[in-house]
Amino acid sequence: MRHPTSDLSAALWRAIKEHPEKAFWVGPDRDRPYRALEAQIYEVTRLLGEAQVGVDDKVLIVSKDDWSAFSIWLSCLLNGAVPVMLAPDSAEGRISSIAERAQPSLIIADTEEQAASAAALGFSAITVSKALGAPAEKGAKGPAPSLATPASGM
Repeated sequence: MRHPTSDLSAALWRAIKEHPEKAFWVGPDRDRPYRALEAQIYEVTRLLGEAQVGVDDKVLIVSKDDWSAFSIWLSCLLNGAVPVMLAPDSAEGRISSIAERAQPSLIIADTEEQAASAAALGFSAITVSKALGAPAEKGAKGPAPSLATPASGM
């Protein structure tokens, strides 16, 4: 029997692929189509692979940019990782405290200072801008998300 989460992930990925120009995100600064979400998912999937983040591994996300935070969060889910969102205004001490408890495989934060603070504690950490990288060449794609379901059933 298939897990409902894997069915939902597969359906979402299919919608992203089938409707690239359809509006997905209507935001205060600009709207973004499924095509933009797809590009972010490919980029984060590549990053998760490079960082050796696997199914059930936690990824701590701290970002003031709603679009970036959401696309990283969704990319984690589509790859079977467990995203842990922190309030974007979390102090470095709070980020460190949560990281100590959650033991994430990767921390993705807005600033170099936040990432450096987490790295000093022994965590793998990068900035949101590095996680999402430069926009890929037109038509260039990274690895597709695994659509794996965490054992925790998230």
